Amino acid sequence: MPPAQEPAAMSDEPDLPEQSLLRVGAAAFAAFQARLAAPPQPNERLRKTMQSVPEWERSV
Repeated sequence: MPPAQEPAAMSDEPDLPEQSLLRVGAAAFAAFQARLAAPPQPNERLRKTMQSVPEWERSV
């Protein structure tokens, strides 16, 4: 059976919505958009992530 017609009970993936609706005021939305548009602030966690070797490139 094609995946689009597969019954939910037979699916291996959880039945979660792909989108969520959040209602916020104009000021909160503007602040959210500004944070998305801003470059990430350097920090130790980001530095470590950017310098680590991805799992798919590690030798087994």
